[in-house]
Amino acid sequence: MKLVRPLLAFLAVAVSFVAAYRLCWMRLRCERDKYAIVQRLDYVRDADAYTKNTVAREILPRLRACVEQDPSDFQARFLMAKAATHAGQDQLALSLYQEAADLNQRPEIYASIGLLHLKAGRVNEARENLMRATMFNTHFAGYVAQPLQDELQAAVIARRERLLEEAKRAKTR
Repeated sequence: MKLVRPLLAFLAVAVSFVAAYRLCWMRLRCERDKYAIVQRLDYVRDADAYTKNTVAREILPRLRACVEQDPSDFQARFLMAKAATHAGQDQLALSLYQEAADLNQRPEIYASIGLLHLKAGRVNEARENLMRATMFNTHFAGYVAQPLQDELQAAVIARRERLLEEAKRAKTR
């Protein structure tokens, strides 16, 4: 009986350490890794295809571990998609961007999806996603060439004016 109490106390402490490691340390390590990966991806943005591919293949497993640790981590999926784009795996990147957009509707995700669709020649899908991104932030209209850029900006202006009209009508009621 005297041996059971210390053994149970030891087991409780061990379980607490394991839980703290899985809940805190692993997430902190993923956050640190994501910060380093953002820096790394920005550094190789204008590099040659071989360097981009090498870096992407190096960081994809680290990001997969983060997604396994926290399946709701949209930023890890976004960075995985960015790395897949660098590696030339556009279909994988598109599905990862879509997963990230399902978790968190960020304009940069929609802009990236739109650019991948544009690269693949799917103009209507590109227009739809770039429109979503531009509605969040007009800066994203500058990601594309002039005819589509003008169309995106005109849609944002038309939406703004429609919302102002609706607000005026609601005010006068």
